[in-house]
Amino acid sequence: MKHGYRIIFALGLVTLAGCGFLAPPPPMTTVTGTIWGDSIAARQQGQVATVGVMATISCNNVSTTAKSDGTFTLKLQSPTILNCTVTAPLYVLATFTLTNVQQKTVVATLNAPGRFCSETEAPRTIRCPVLQLMQGLISGTVKDGTSGKPLANADVRCTDSNSISTRAGQTLRATSNSYGYFTLDAVGVDPYVCYATTSSTYSPLQTIMVQPGATAAVMLSVCSHCAGLAYHNGPVMHTYTAYVIYWLPPGYKFEPNGSDAQFQSTVNGYFQDVGSTSYYNILTQYFDTTGNVQKSATFGGSMVDTTRYEHCPDATAPTSGCTPAAATRNDPLLDNDIQAEVVRAATARGWMQSPTTEFFVIVGSGAEICTIDRQGKYCSYAINGKGFCGYHDYFYNNANYIYAAIPDPNSEQDCIYYAYKNGFPNNDAISSATTEIISHEQFESITDPLINAWYDNKKSDTYDEPEIGDKCY
Repeated sequence: MKHGYRIIFALGLVTLAGCGFLAPPPPMTTVTGTIWGDSIAARQQGQVATVGVMATISCNNVSTTAKSDGTFTLKLQSPTILNCTVTAPLYVLATFTLTNVQQKTVVATLNAPGRFCSETEAPRTIRCPVLQLMQGLISGTVKDGTSGKPLANADVRCTDSNSISTRAGQTLRATSNSYGYFTLDAVGVDPYVCYATTSSTYSPLQTIMVQPGATAAVMLSVCSHCAGLAYHNGPVMHTYTAYVIYWLPPGYKFEPNGSDAQFQSTVNGYFQDVGSTSYYNILTQYFDTTGNVQKSATFGGSMVDTTRYEHCPDATAPTSGCTPAAATRNDPLLDNDIQAEVVRAATARGWMQSPTTEFFVIVGSGAEICTIDRQGKYCSYAINGKGFCGYHDYFYNNANYIYAAIPDPNSEQDCIYYAYKNGFPNNDAISSATTEIISHEQFESITDPLINAWYDNKKSDTYDEPEIGDKCY
């Protein structure tokens, strides 16, 4: 009889259902929101932006595809826990979990910065990071530019050139194998500049675009006959503006037997004209991780400063604690004094320092300058066979000041002879030699402004004419 009772009870339930007494439908939860992703098009243009992504979102095994603007709506039986995945071509899989789901509506949006999701209770909301593009690869070969043969053990560097990317300026490195082949894995989507170097030479800069989930191919041809300069990953001056400071106290002249006005006119004329010459165009083969030197040079202006020659202990405060300097071999101007003169003149004229600006300090005839570097003391006159006709450097005062010191070329260094062995333009030895020395330091400043870009690797061993002006003198 118990067996029959069970049958009758089951039949009764069926009968009641047929009479309209249906069980209530289960409660439903609506998940709605917008899916945003990193924009491929923006990355290709060296920018950063987000766009709506037509992704597939699946929560607790219920799926839907977002519209072209990234918006979606998904309905499923009310869960306690919501486990969701988001997939889209060329993007990395994204997942998120939401617990204690009791509301009828949940808002899920993928547009947050950073790496983690955040939640709020009322309304029940979860906000997660935007979809990230899949990484790509960079691969290629390095060859000898003359023979065309593969070049082993070349140092390959590729730098992210998207200036507003979180990866901006990051450099990836690889070494070519015996077949000249190299590869860089896990590369973010962005434009990159790549080059290869050996101990004494380099390849031209090449720009490539890394696409999501793809391999960007590049062939680098190293110049085997170029001058022995190597790139050391520092900046160059892409454009260039020069300011000239004629530091000429009373009693001094630039041209002991000539016209100081003509001297200044010759120097100013050089800076006004050089940017349009084929000579200046030589510099455009040099580069840094953001591009090549451009054929763009301007003359910002000049001034004559009649302040006495003086020693200043603090170059950033050139009016404080300064004492007279004789500017002789027994009491020469020092590098700190040149820096102080740069700050004094730039402040007086409102000239602004920048990564593309250089200040030239030219002193009068007979004024001596000395500077000390890691190789020892160097002066505008010979000490143990060492001296200089000019030098360039930089110092920091709220920003980097790039500058050059140009002493009297008519010194024991025979700067006039080395500048023009075969005669002088305009029959003026002093101004002709001065402009040659200026161009020497200018070219070195443009290619090595912070002393970490283009120079001979012998620089690490001993002072041996390491920069472009020394190699091409």
